[in-house]
Amino acid sequence: MLKPDEPPTPPRIHLVAIGNELLNAEIRDTNLAWLIRKLTRKGGRIVRAAIIPDDFQAVKWEIDHAREQGIDLMITTGGLGPTDDDSTLASVASSIGSPLRMNEDALELVKERMAELARHRSGIPADLTEERKTMAMFPEGGKPLRNPVGVAPGMLYLVDRTHLVALPGVPREMKGIFDETLRDFWKDFFRGFCYVRRNIVIKGIPEADLWPFCRRALKLDPGVYIKTRLKVVGRIGQPYAQLPVSDLPWMIILHFSIIECSKSEGAGRIDRLMDSLVEDLRNNYRYPIHIDLEPGRV
Repeated sequence: MLKPDEPPTPPRIHLVAIGNELLNAEIRDTNLAWLIRKLTRKGGRIVRAAIIPDDFQAVKWEIDHAREQGIDLMITTGGLGPTDDDSTLASVASSIGSPLRMNEDALELVKERMAELARHRSGIPADLTEERKTMAMFPEGGKPLRNPVGVAPGMLYLVDRTHLVALPGVPREMKGIFDETLRDFWKDFFRGFCYVRRNIVIKGIPEADLWPFCRRALKLDPGVYIKTRLKVVGRIGQPYAQLPVSDLPWMIILHFSIIECSKSEGAGRIDRLMDSLVEDLRNNYRYPIHIDLEPGRV
């Protein structure tokens, strides 16, 4: 993915969770959070994450938008089953102008999974009904992805520069295809990228007063991302004036991250910027502060 002498540019990723049940609070979506965590740790940059209804035009709009923006990777979850409102692949076909046809490889995967499930769960019919056949209707050129947990295959499709990956909405099925079937694809797609991060905790300084120090530090290396997050542990209204700064129940978690080709280089850049920020705070902030450089999991 990287060209010689070209600085690393993280792949831009567009995620879409599809399902009316997600928008009427019948089911809480967990797929997006899981995918964001996984893909970010691999070195990707999430530029959009949306929850949309089981609607042909809504799905098509997201796909069209991703292609227009030159997104490197688009992942959809949901809409691959045998019911009438499962129209994700039809939306893909319409967007890319490829006819929707029976994919024989996908059909074989459906047959295999139905036979396997019937062997392990008595009473499940393995007949290849018309509804089950619909799960093998793919845009021409789509590559089926074996579902190690359920029946409906996922799909991989490369159009222009955008890799389209359609995954089932059931979390265990989605994770199974992502982790098992796509394992080799991820190794190639994210080759040359890694995600490096570090957290520190600061007590005794309001977030608004901390940010000018962060801004000065970022001038040293704009490629490092700094995010501040306020966390409170304790009861609101408790008097804090007499507490040592280290015992204050509120803290700012300072998150440093970078996408680099080398973990050691990324870690070194974060350490240099962090050291500069901490030194600036200790020398120039007028009030007592407590800085924990090894806060563990926060």
